[in-house]
Formats: sequence, C-alpha cells, structure tokens
Amino acid sequence: MADEIGIVLKNPRVSTLGGNSFANVLALTNIDLEVIEFVKDVDGKFYGLAHIPSGYGTVSSAKVIFDIIANATTGNSRLQVSTAPIAEGETIDASLIAITAQTITVPGTAYLLKRVTFDLATVPVADDLLLIEFFHEGTDVADTLAVNTLIVNAYLELT
Repeated sequence: MADEIGIVLKNPRVSTLGGNSFANVLALTNIDLEVIEFVKDVDGKFYGLAHIPSGYGTVSSAKVIFDIIANATTGNSRLQVSTAPIAEGETIDASLIAITAQTITVPGTAYLLKRVTFDLATVPVADDLLLIEFFHEGTDVADTLAVNTLIVNAYLELT
C-alpha cells in the first residue's frame, strides 16, 4: 500500500524566470481556489518541499503526483519535475535530478482535473526533506496550450 505526503508549494523561481509562474486565486462559479499558475508560452518554475517522516521505513519507490487544470478544451502542456533529497546537515541549495519531461494533453472540457505522475530516479529516505522543482517548458514546440497551466494539488507517493 502506498503512502501519500502532501507537497508544500512554496515559491516561483525569480532569479531567472521572474513573473513566469506565481500563486493565484482562481474565481470559479461555485468556489475560489488557490492555484499555482504557469504563464503560457514561456518557461516557468515553481518549488515545493515534502518531509519524509523520521520513523518511515524503507522507501522502494517514490512518485511526484500533481493535478493540473486549464481553461481550455484542447492543447498540450509540457511539464517536467526535478528533485533533490536533502538530509539534515546538507545544503538546501542542492543540485536537482531531472526526470524526463512529459507532454500532457488537457481534457476536452475546461477545468477538468488531469493527474500527472513522475517516477523519481532517486528515492528519499526517512527524515529527508525532498526539494521538488515543477518546470513548465512553455517555449517547447510540444507545448501548444493557448492558456496558462494551473496546478491545484501536489503530493508525494511512497511505496
């Protein structure tokens, strides 16, 4: 059975890609919802953190899973995840390990959830702080979405 650990979505990359991703509140008909928004047609990055509990047993596999939505009925969003497991006493400014990017086709109805899964190449261990970088490759030729890509939820799945 898999365990799920929420990913705290922290901040956009501002040193090189300022303004290309940001936290926002989406006003829908029935609810208002905080989202992470990636601006269309430009590259953008957003960072998150997940702590692996100190008493957690052996991790055999790990996945970063997140849900996206878009106000569109057609198009592709090019997404990638990079991670770095960080132990106490190690630098938070770690080199990230990139996972192969995916071209995600949005559902045929606006604002329908689309679940995106990335299998981690390096699994964290108990008490690690996992640094996660969400990368929207908006300048990639495969990214054809005419509106912004929105993340509504993100979590780590451990088995």
